[in-house]
Amino acid sequence: MVRITEVQYDQVEKACTELFRAGETVSFAKVYSAIGNRGGQQVVSDMIRRWRQETAATITAKRENTALPEELVAASDNLVEAVWKLALARAEESYQRKLGDLAMNEAEWQVRLEAADEKVAAVERENLLLNGELKEAKATLQAREHSLVELETRLREQQAALAARDHQITALREDLARAMTTLESERTRHDEVLQAVRHQHDESMRQERERHGAELTQVHSQAEADRRHFMQQTDDLRQAHKLQAEPLREQLEGQKVAAESYRKQAYTARDEAARWQGRAEVAQEELAAVKKILAKVQRHREKHVASPTAPPRARGDAP
Repeated sequence: MVRITEVQYDQVEKACTELFRAGETVSFAKVYSAIGNRGGQQVVSDMIRRWRQETAATITAKRENTALPEELVAASDNLVEAVWKLALARAEESYQRKLGDLAMNEAEWQVRLEAADEKVAAVERENLLLNGELKEAKATLQAREHSLVELETRLREQQAALAARDHQITALREDLARAMTTLESERTRHDEVLQAVRHQHDESMRQERERHGAELTQVHSQAEADRRHFMQQTDDLRQAHKLQAEPLREQLEGQKVAAESYRKQAYTARDEAARWQGRAEVAQEELAAVKKILAKVQRHREKHVASPTAPPRARGDAP
């Protein structure tokens, strides 16, 4: 691939020729500035080298071409000598100018060095002051380090106290957990006891009600049977009364006695029913007492929940 550059050889050749005719040194910087700062450094340098080779070949053409007359060779040598002297003069002038610039720069740098020496002296004075302040700061730092050591000692003591307090809190929490476990087991035991008492009471009440109902049913059945029997006997007596009044009267008296006996049995059955009613009321009172015990246990449990730091109650204590 052919690389296309931004500068052509004829432009570089023209710039080099103009510099050479003006007595300037044909350098890369001057040529590069003359062509507008275009092209790469290597490309421009190669073109300048090519111009120098071609110029040297043109000047030394006499030694290669013997057909040139002596006058032209002498004229060309004189021209080269003149150009060379002019270039030397321009180079000397440029050298002297650069020497003047260097002298001015040296004076300027001398002034800068003197100013730097003054700054160094000022910095040294500041260093002395800073050293004094540094000593004071070191003394203050030592005092603060001593205070820091004391604070660290106090901190370790406080950390040890906090660790002991944490251990105590942990122990209290474990005691509280054990107390809560004991309270929960006691509550469970009380609930089981109360449940058993309630179940036993309900079973007793059910059995009493069944027995009382069976007895009442039996009494009613007996009373109904007696009533039917009494009615049958009354009918029989009425029929017999027609046949024989006196025996009927006697039998009536006997029936009255039997009726009185039946009435006494009815009264006895009523008293028995009242007795079972009393038992039922006693059972109701016992149930109310059990409910009071439950309420008391509930209040006792709420009291333990509200004050967890209270000591756990022994298993044999009353609720």
